Amino acid sequence: MEFPDLQARYWGQHFWASGYGVWSTGNITDEMVNEYLEHHRRKEGDDNSNFILE
Repeated sequence: MEFPDLQARYWGQHFWASGYGVWSTGNITDEMVNEYLEHHRRKEGDDNSNFILE
């Protein structure tokens, strides 16, 4: 197993959100990421809409 610590910590819990984002590793700013997330954020009342971006 490649990441046994992660499996032990997240086994049986939802680790990934339903959705995806794709960016290149160059020339992307925090502002661009935040704009993307705001545009694709789920509507209020959806249990999966709360997340923290650090």
